[in-house]
Amino acid sequence: MTAINPLAATTFSLDMPQYATTTRDVVESTAPVDLEPLIRRYLDGEDSAFDEIVAHTKHPAFALAYRWTRDREQAFDIVQEAYVKLYKFLSKWNYSCRLQTWLYRVVTNTCIDKHRRQHLQLVPLDEENGVGHAAAVADGNPRTALLRREQRELLESGISQLPPKMQATVRLKYAGSLTIKEIAAIQESSIGTIKATLHQATRKLRTILGNL
Repeated sequence: MTAINPLAATTFSLDMPQYATTTRDVVESTAPVDLEPLIRRYLDGEDSAFDEIVAHTKHPAFALAYRWTRDREQAFDIVQEAYVKLYKFLSKWNYSCRLQTWLYRVVTNTCIDKHRRQHLQLVPLDEENGVGHAAAVADGNPRTALLRREQRELLESGISQLPPKMQATVRLKYAGSLTIKEIAAIQESSIGTIKATLHQATRKLRTILGNL
């Protein structure tokens, strides 16, 4: 197989604003696709299959990273790093899980690692590109917009005090809009463990927010 630069050779464009940043955008811009045929083509020596894998997964991967960082450049760097890891690992692929699950796990773990090292500002759970703020202003009620922003900031303050893995579970569920089963696969945990983690997170947030 010819050695290539995985990002230079794919459709993973540097034109970051084109990428979906909300759950709604992800649903509208991507459709469920079976990636196994593409993986097999790539393993059979067809390098262009990697381009197609990226094309089918880049929007949800970017949206997930963006929801963690709320910064397009940081989110792009995280996703770029994830694709480099995928490119290096794909030749050893054993079909033990869905490629999307593996990729989202890498994106999530990279977000957590970068947050630990750089103390990145993480996105409030219910913010969707400022839609709520814009709607409130359009309705002539900037006070409502301010109240919503204060509530989001308070919630984010509470979430940031949760243990990193618990933060990840909360964000995957409410910011990433993933199912319990998908989160369990990404975090390599049981469904029961994920449910328990979300329950514990809710209790901790109530205590933390009650003390703020």
